Amino acid sequence: MTGLLGVGGGFIIVPLMRKLTDVSMHGIVATSLMVIALVGGGGVLATAMHGTAFPFDVVLWFSTATAAGMLGGRRVSHRLAAQHVQSGFAAILVCVALAGMVVEHAIAPVRRKTPRTLLAHGWRTSSTDHRPCRLQ
Repeated sequence: MTGLLGVGGGFIIVPLMRKLTDVSMHGIVATSLMVIALVGGGGVLATAMHGTAFPFDVVLWFSTATAAGMLGGRRVSHRLAAQHVQSGFAAILVCVALAGMVVEHAIAPVRRKTPRTLLAHGWRTSSTDHRPCRLQ
């Protein structure tokens, strides 16, 4: 699903489970999060088994932010109506999409350059994905 649409399977599975089963929304979310944990954990394990260094600094910051968000969300969720939570989530998605478009727009001129022009200005292409990279 991620390779096809750029989104996880929960994008489709959660609404389908809601529509086709009698499982509560809490159960559906828990199922989706468990699948994410299993797939993510498997990816981390496979990457580590191939000898990739583990970025502990990134993991620490990401885990801390995630835990703070979970605890904060749990405390606030009982005070908010479901409609407000959905509207807030939609607003966050719009902000993330806009930020992605801004970043893409900022790097688009580099992608449009021809390889010869890139080499003349101190750029090379990566051997794995052929994206332009600045020479060190």
